[in-house]
Amino acid sequence: KELGSRFRADRLPMMAGLGHCLLAAKATDCVIVDGVYNAFKDADGLRAECEQGRDMGFDGKTLIHPAQVDVTNEAFAPSDAEMDLARRQIAAFEEAEASGQGVAVVDGVYNAFKDDEGLAVECAQGRDMGFDGKTLIHPAQVAVTNAAYAPSEQEVDLARRQIAAFEDVEASGQGVAVVDGRIVENLHVETARKTLAKAEAIAALGV
Repeated sequence: KELGSRFRADRLPMMAGLGHCLLAAKATDCVIVDGVYNAFKDADGLRAECEQGRDMGFDGKTLIHPAQVDVTNEAFAPSDAEMDLARRQIAAFEEAEASGQGVAVVDGVYNAFKDDEGLAVECAQGRDMGFDGKTLIHPAQVAVTNAAYAPSEQEVDLARRQIAAFEDVEASGQGVAVVDGRIVENLHVETARKTLAKAEAIAALGV
């Protein structure tokens, strides 16, 4: 009302204002709840607006009628897949943290989310510099980023052979193995295990 925006079902005229509200809330670590949907008998319209708000980053929605509760909860509640991913992320981080490896360095965002080639170049640059991953702003960037940061088949194969060779010599009381003419010590095995863990984590995402 105060913005003077005209009503549209897609709320396009309000996007700038909604976006500023979201930025202010996120910057101050506040919960932010989307506004009301007045047509309380229109479940489809409510669902569409809830999903839009959820995807924008709102934490919930203001309701005006009990009939809106179920639809809103369904839209804003984490899916089974999201819950499963969250549990696996927590478990993986706790395991890494327990072994002193709980810190990852993640490269910044690439804003042109439709520019796959530019994203691939920047991912490759960050990977070669030593970053562990990249911050993303759109689901369309996931596949390109995973492809860049995921260990190659050759790297996975080498990691497996390094681990196997080291375990063999370790069992015989030695501390150094040789793979492809190169020495493999404990520090190389640690890197190899990280390589396999990263490959498995990315493969588990299924994207």
